[in-house]
Amino acid sequence: MRIAWVDASAGLTGDMWLGALVGAGASLERIQDSINTLGVGDVRLSYGRVRRDSDHAVAVRIRAPEESPAVARHSQVLNLLRFAALDERTRTLSICAYSALAEAEAATQSTTLDEVVFNEFGMLDTLADIVGTAVGLVDLGIDEVLTGPVTVGHGIVDSFRGPIAVPGPTVTRLLAGLPSIRRETSTELVTVAGAALLAALARPVAERPDMTDEREGLGAGSTELRDAGVLRIVVGTSAQEQPSGRALDEREKGWQVATPNSLA
Repeated sequence: MRIAWVDASAGLTGDMWLGALVGAGASLERIQDSINTLGVGDVRLSYGRVRRDSDHAVAVRIRAPEESPAVARHSQVLNLLRFAALDERTRTLSICAYSALAEAEAATQSTTLDEVVFNEFGMLDTLADIVGTAVGLVDLGIDEVLTGPVTVGHGIVDSFRGPIAVPGPTVTRLLAGLPSIRRETSTELVTVAGAALLAALARPVAERPDMTDEREGLGAGSTELRDAGVLRIVVGTSAQEQPSGRALDEREKGWQVATPNSLA
């Protein structure tokens, strides 16, 4: 069985997911091709290597059209994923992660999924984070994603709703049930895209699993922080033949997953 061990002890964002997966060998070209099938305009990915403390990490950056919509409805995003020319496994993982995000934000807004409005993370870069990560996991042949504690910030930051506590309410809901460590910094170490991907696709474990390491990827966030802003993903194999928990080929993950045939 092929495992991805996610070390989010230095934070977790969508672009850090992408950077770590590309660093572990996922094809940026395949990720770009899949994002192109969404039909949302000229969304472009680029990458480079940057130094973070004593390590070199891969930084993937997303450039979306300036005229990209600032607000998106739940049904609009689902339809984008439904009609995109994605392989079924990538589509399922993308919808699963997006569904986790949508449910958490609906709870934050005290509304229904039909009425929830996405602003900061309804933007195209977050959609690219989610679909790109799904492509990367499929490209690497990952059967199961495992994770340890997630490090979150602490303090106050500005948002489109005004000042909010860190971690924000949507991130807090997404990380419910996952172990976390608080770091005394007012910087937002975990974003909604990063948290949604982890909440939907990963299983928390008490310690790093026994596995034969094959490759490692380090993904750098857009903000350079001391001892933070880098996600580490280790890819390897386990002697265990079947996933012991939440597997990437399962179609039901506890979220209200809408498969392509069931989307309205």
